[in-house]
Amino acid sequence: NIRGLILTQSPRIHLGRILEQSCPDRIIADGSNYPDDIRRWRRTCQRYRIPFYSTAEIGALSLGQM
Repeated sequence: NIRGLILTQSPRIHLGRILEQSCPDRIIADGSNYPDDIRRWRRTCQRYRIPFYSTAEIGALSLGQM
């Protein structure tokens, strides 16, 4: 099981497909992503009931928080 998936530089991915195939425990989007991508990924994570973190909004995450 994947503990976390980190999204950087607004990758062109279909997050729903990834979540269906790999079931990560959480998704983390860093500050390099476009705001629209972050909003879309947040909605997708809510649909799949997977925690979503945006470092642009909440700041840095330490490994202890994971």
